Amino acid sequence: MSPELQFEVERFLAREADLLDSERFREWFELLTEDVVYWIPGNQVEECPDERLSLVYEKHFNLETRVWRLMESGLHNFSNEPAARTMRLVGNVLVTEPSGEDPDSDDLAVTAKVLLAVSRSAGYRALEPHAVHPMTCHYELRRTDDGFRIASKRVDLLEVNNAVGPMTFIL
Repeated sequence: MSPELQFEVERFLAREADLLDSERFREWFELLTEDVVYWIPGNQVEECPDERLSLVYEKHFNLETRVWRLMESGLHNFSNEPAARTMRLVGNVLVTEPSGEDPDSDDLAVTAKVLLAVSRSAGYRALEPHAVHPMTCHYELRRTDDGFRIASKRVDLLEVNNAVGPMTFIL
């Protein structure tokens, strides 16, 4: 793998983090493929979301609905009151090409470590206004004419066995 490809992938993941942290969810949604799968397993040893309970298992339509609720619905989101501010730190990016069965595929398997810092000013968990959620994100990135798109994203929360509270900010 070339250093240029590594840099391109790292910039893409940094852009994704920035879009999420600045609550530009509609722009983030545009980074997804039509066949995207977004998964947060109930534990870190899960291999198949159909076999056990997942914290989140969503496809394109579900993610579109989530973005609509966050940005456009006008519905009050009590689980995120007060609104959480987030900051993601992405590192230890490992790129493997190509992923899957097809050696001629433009898809890349990417793994990244992410620290998600969450801050709430008052209200929910007022005694714990700050939290850090370490996670490993496994991506399948697809190269298109417009750049990379996320074909799948699996988020393995380090503290998956502990209570993490509302997770509307984890995308």
